[in-house]
Amino acid sequence: MPLTIISFFTVTRYYYAFVEDIGDIFFYGFPLPFNCKGFHTSLSEQFFIIPFVIDFMVYFAGWFIVISTINYFRKSYKVHRLVAIPLKVMAIVVLLIAVLFIGRVENMFKLTRDFEMEIKYTGVDYIWSVPERPE
Repeated sequence: MPLTIISFFTVTRYYYAFVEDIGDIFFYGFPLPFNCKGFHTSLSEQFFIIPFVIDFMVYFAGWFIVISTINYFRKSYKVHRLVAIPLKVMAIVVLLIAVLFIGRVENMFKLTRDFEMEIKYTGVDYIWSVPERPE
């Protein structure tokens, strides 16, 4: 679970897309976009719950397959405490930071997107980078 949380909130995919009546904006999430800029006020964001849950399950399944494969070939593999404790601490810190950003009053939460988008460009986004608008 710590690897899922860390990778989910630090590495994702971005979609540069056109939304009618709004213009070009960035969407974030892999494999489904679950986050974008809010349309109702300038500093808000929109989160879509069903794509968020699907994306989290995909990340969890990916790490579950990797760890299960390692355990299959190495029967008695246990994660050492010197690795497990920092991973858990990092996961908690990343989760707390994400909750602080997601839990702002201005943000909107919807089950699914209620608008169409036309994807123009995609790429990989890391938490420490800012994607550039393509020309």
